[in-house]
This record gives sequence, structure tokens and C-alpha cells, in this order.
Amino acid sequence: MMLKGAVFVRENRGAHCKRRSCEAMASIQTDSVQFASLLTESSVAETPPAASQSKWRRPVLFAVATMAVLGVLVSFSTAQSGLLGISTTTSVQPLMLMQDLRMLSDDHYLPYDSGKSKQENMNMAFDHFVAKALNNELTAEEKTIFKQHFIGAMTGKCKAIAKPTASQWKDWLKDAFEGTKPELTDAIVTHINSGNNGFTVSKEPWMKETTHDDIKSRLGMIQPPGDPPPAPIVSASDRLPAQKEFHAYEKWPHCAVVVRRDHNQGTCGSCWAFAAMSVLDSRLCIKTGGDFKEPKGHLSRTYATSCSYESRDGCQGGWPSATFELAGAHGIPTGGSEGCLPYFAHGEGTDHFDNQQVAPPCPHACVKAGYGRSLSADKFKFGSGKGTWMSQKNSERTKKSRVRMVMQAIMSEGPVAAAVYVDQAFFAYKSGIFKSSCDKPHANHAVAAIGFGGNDCNFDDRNGYGNCPAFYWELLNSWGDHWGNNGEMKAAACVATTFMWPDPIADSHVSGLPNPLFPGSVPAPAPAFEVTSGSCTVDAGNCVLTPNWPNNYGNKNQCKIKVKKQGGVKLQVVDFLLEGTYDYLKVNSKKYSGSTGPMDTVAKGTMEWSSDRSVTKTGWKICEEPQISGDDVTCDNVGDDASKPEGETAIVKCPNACQGSNIWGSNPYTTDSALCKAARHAGLSGTIKVKFLGKKSNFKGSSKNGVRTKGWSGSWTAMQLSS
Repeated sequence: MMLKGAVFVRENRGAHCKRRSCEAMASIQTDSVQFASLLTESSVAETPPAASQSKWRRPVLFAVATMAVLGVLVSFSTAQSGLLGISTTTSVQPLMLMQDLRMLSDDHYLPYDSGKSKQENMNMAFDHFVAKALNNELTAEEKTIFKQHFIGAMTGKCKAIAKPTASQWKDWLKDAFEGTKPELTDAIVTHINSGNNGFTVSKEPWMKETTHDDIKSRLGMIQPPGDPPPAPIVSASDRLPAQKEFHAYEKWPHCAVVVRRDHNQGTCGSCWAFAAMSVLDSRLCIKTGGDFKEPKGHLSRTYATSCSYESRDGCQGGWPSATFELAGAHGIPTGGSEGCLPYFAHGEGTDHFDNQQVAPPCPHACVKAGYGRSLSADKFKFGSGKGTWMSQKNSERTKKSRVRMVMQAIMSEGPVAAAVYVDQAFFAYKSGIFKSSCDKPHANHAVAAIGFGGNDCNFDDRNGYGNCPAFYWELLNSWGDHWGNNGEMKAAACVATTFMWPDPIADSHVSGLPNPLFPGSVPAPAPAFEVTSGSCTVDAGNCVLTPNWPNNYGNKNQCKIKVKKQGGVKLQVVDFLLEGTYDYLKVNSKKYSGSTGPMDTVAKGTMEWSSDRSVTKTGWKICEEPQISGDDVTCDNVGDDASKPEGETAIVKCPNACQGSNIWGSNPYTTDSALCKAARHAGLSGTIKVKFLGKKSNFKGSSKNGVRTKGWSGSWTAMQLSS
């Protein structure tokens, strides 16, 4: 065998796949301030920033000033109802739980008593707070659950500090009470339903464990800076046929299951990606005449969440148009339980988790064991650009031209993405036409719009669909089919702040999709891991997991996991969330903790897992990176997701189509790859042998037969090419 060349091939960590920490997404805005404090407590200096801009602020402050002069008692039920976007016809005392508990006066927060234990202080602080502020709003069961979540949150906050300062303790109490309060109670349901709002809410059994922080973890709409791009002018949008209702699943019955498919984003703020992917799945099914459908017709929510942004954890939020761009520019592989990249997040929305998940790094290999092709070969690339993005100004939501333009988009190409504002009424929605949050100037959640109804009104051009109370958008959420009306809701025209949809799928895009659409399976690889001690487990997909995953692991857990392959196993991190510092996974003598796992590490020997005596998280799931073999390896995907331990080889087919004018350039998402060009430069063609040599540092600046490495940033694999 004659050595022909050496090249460093960058692994698939393209610009859009880089991942750094980012600012956490904006918290879900609470629906009111503490009215009693505004009246009686001078210690409350200001209202929350979001509240200070809302339209009830002036009336409230005016009322406070008036009462200070006149000493008049005023009911605030109307103001409270306005905060929820709900009109009421009855006078109802405002509920404290529907307000920001951090804004209460200091006497609600019991000071720390250094003569008592932390546990005693937590119990006393909770009992004091509830007795003073909430005792009449909680059932016995609701109070018990609230206390359990509160104690858990406080235990984590004060674990590392022997004695907190007075200000630390007060701040911890405020955050814990607000974050762990029940998002829905019997009293809140009664309060909302008493308003005769045209829709009903219900407290389902699974909701009793849901905290305010649980809901915040599912909200992830972060609007890009600047104004939205101008919407296309559709001259016929005002002259659409007077169609009373339209449902995408009825027009395209062969795609009905895809259009109405219920997904669950778990405890991750990836709603923006789920809304976009529901749109893309549906439109791809429609364009392919129903070929892209169950059981494998799912694009990967993991890939969309982790790869749409180069500098943001997708669980902290995003914008649907970023995923439309990803599909058009780079492509997205399959997901679902049968696809290349199953979804990483967990939590069915029926459970309480004391932490928000973190999206894994942008994957460059399939995780599904036995999946029949590489991630590169599995990418579905279609559409182009960001698509259309409709303005979210309040005054435009019910305009006849705007509403009918969205109707036209759904009727012609399929579902679109919509942005909404989630409050307690949204969370508890059960039936009717939802009208809460119509006055909110921004959105915090994304859904898919799959149809409309009630389009039979006489229109006033000035108010448009604002004068059409029977009209509704049919929205599909991503919280599972246990939410709302089997995962769906009807919402008034004023509820959706923004609409987005991708550019139409061209025939040329369809012809360029993977062929066949879905591959057959290949034999699963030999087991990569063996648990030699402890209660960690290895699943059928050649992955190793912490005890009880995806639920929290226990205290004082310890495991040892033997890596069974002599050359080592390259690790793909599917999920990783540990208590920082105290709990860790040790791989190759390096400890990994918090939310950063051993992605792309070639593990050798024995891995060790350990948790300490208190505070637990959801743990980790780590898999062997599947290896490409035989005819499935081509020059456009090696260096993208073919990376083997040092010394191993792969047989690669480099077809004539792998050509380009710039021998030093590389784009791992096309046939213009570094490996292809290096092979061509070295005079190789057809089938070549690739030997994996190791890390970039071992070969930096080397030259083999005229092929020299190029010092890009990122993760690299050095390879030798031969005939």
C-alpha cells in the first residue's frame, strides 16, 4: 500500500453548530403586581419592568393616588382581569398566586434564625409566608406539594453556604416562592372561569405538580433584533373565497397524521423549533404526496434545537425562522423514535422537574443504533431563506388583509408557525375560543397554526376580524396530547402576535432529497459498555445511562462502566445535566459536571460516575457514535461524521461528482469536502482507504505529497489516504 496523502478533516462543527453559553431566555412575565402592597406598603419601590409598560399601570397608579387622598376603598378585580386579558362580569378578589410573589413586602419573608438549622428555617419561612399571604388560596394538598418543591429549591440554593447573610436568605426565599408556586390551583381555575370569557379552563390531575418554573422552562420565543422583514404583497388576499373554515388535515388527508401529530418538547424552551418542525414535516409530507409520513416521517427536533444557532443553547429559546434557514441552507436529518436523531429532552409535561434541560452540542452523527445511513446522507435540504414573517404589532393582528394572507398561506402550502403569549389561562385551556392575552405586546411561546374557522362575519374594514367573535385560528401546541383539547386549541385572531412560514418547496428540492427517503436498518454494533458496579444501565441502543434516567438520579450513587472496545469508544452526549461540582462523570481521568459532557471524547478503560449526599438532577445518557462502513461512506460525509479511534480505517467511495475549484476549501455539508479534494489532489479516485491518525496537534503543519493542513479553528481529525 502506497501512502498518497495526509489531510486534516474538520468534524461537523460548522458555524451554525458552535455552542456557547448565552443569556437565559426572558422569564415568563407574571400577570400582575401585588395590589395590596401598592396600597399599603411603601417598601415596594416599583413594579416589574414588563408590568411598568402595560396599559393598566396608569389607571392603577391613579387609583392609588386617589385613595391616598380620599381614603376610599376600591376593588381591583377589573384591573386583575385586564392583566390576564380576560373580561369579567363579576367582582372577584384578586388572587395572590397570580401575582409576582417577589414583589411582596419584606415582612412576608421570615429572617434567618442562626440558632436553628437550615431545615428548620426553611419550614418556618414557608409556614409564615403561606399563613400571611396564601392560606385561603391553597387546598391542603396544594400546600403540601408547594412546600415539597419549595424545600427542594431552597436546599439547592443554600447547600454550599454554612450561614447565609440576611440579604442572601431573603433573595433565596423570594426566588423559591415565585419559582415553585403552583402554576394552577382550584382557586385560579374558579377565578378565570367566573369571568364568562367564552372559553373554559380546567385543572387536570397531571397539573397539580406543575410549578411556575416548570412553565417557564417550556417558553422560548426570543425575537431577533430589528423589525420583521416586509411581508410579500398579495393583491388577492382581501378577495379570498368566503370559506367558513379550513383544516389542513382535511385538504390533505394523506398527511392528516403528520399535520396533527402531537409532540412534547419536555422541560426545554424549544417551542420555537417544534413549531417550525411541525410546519416543515407537514409541508414536506404534502409536497411528496404523502411519502414523508409515519412512522419515519419526522425531522429531528434535536438537530433543529441544537444546530439552528451557533451561539445559543436552544433550550434557552429561539425563533422559528432560524430553523427554516437551517433546512434550506444545510438540511435536517430525521428524528422521532425511528430516525437518525431521536429527541433528547424529557419530561412529559405531567411531571415536575427542578431544572431546565440543556440542549446537547450540535450532533454530527446519528445516535439511533442500527440506523441505515450517516447523518450527512440523511439530511433533508429544502426551502430557502427565512421565509415570511408577519408583523406582531397589536394594531395589525386582526386586520382583514393580514388575517387573509395567513389564511392563504395555510390553504396553499400547509401549516404555518404562530407566536402567542402563555399565561395561566393558556396553560389550563380546555375548550372554547381562547381570548386571553390579546393585549400583550409580545409573545413567549410558539405553536403551529393548522387551520381556521368561524370565517362568516360581516367585516368592518377598520376593526377587521376584531369584530368577528366566532373566528378562530386552530393551533397545535407541543406539550403532548394531554394538554388542551387533545393538544390543540382554538384562539381568537387577536391572540397570535406573529406568523412565520418557509418559502414554498420547489420540485428541484424534492428531487434532491435522500433516496430512498428512509433507509433500511443495519446490524446493531457490538456492545460498547459494561456496567461493572453500581446501578447505571445500558440500553438496547448501545447507550449508558444514570440510574432512573430520565428522572432524577439518587443521592450517593456510584457506578463504574467498562469501555469494551480496545481502541476506545467515541462518545455522543444525548443528555447531560448534573449538580455542578458535586456530582460528576469521570472519563479518561477528566471529571465532567454541570451541563458539559464528554462530547466526541474517545473513552478508554473505565468511566466512573458519582453523586453526593444531596441535590439531584436528571443525569446523563451517552451513546457510542455509530461508525459508517462500506458503501455508505462517501467523500461528502467523511470528516462530517466518520471519525474513528486512532489507528482504525474506513473504506471510502469518492465519486466523480466530488469536485471543486478550490482545493483548500471545505464545506462539510456538500460534496465540496476536504477529504474529497485531498484525494483528488493526491491522484486518488474511486474507492480509497482512510486511516485515522489522531489529533490535529500531532500533525500540525505537516505535508504529505503536497497536501498540507490548514489551521482552521474547531475540532479536527487527521487522516491518511491511500489506494
